[in-house]
Amino acid sequence: MSALQRLGKRAPAGWDTVLPTLEMFEQRMKDAVNESHEGKRKHETTWPIHRINYEKSRYVFELFWTKEEITRELYDFCIRQKVVDGNLMAKWRKPGYEFLCSL
Repeated sequence: MSALQRLGKRAPAGWDTVLPTLEMFEQRMKDAVNESHEGKRKHETTWPIHRINYEKSRYVFELFWTKEEITRELYDFCIRQKVVDGNLMAKWRKPGYEFLCSL
């Protein structure tokens, strides 16, 4: 059972549709953290982690704002449970920050 399945609170409707993709992102994150960092500069080791975090947040953001496939309740649930980066997603709603990659 993954950490996403054990959030402790009852997940809103639609959680089952986004859960497999979010678990895939979590697995990629674990692989990026455990990846060897020999021969890389200090900051290069965190680049894949930031990219995966961006992709996961962008996935949920687009499901809610662009495709309108998830509810506001599920969107807020993901932010409250820190499944996605809420601050980054808030910036994407502002003009000029549409392609911001990290804070």
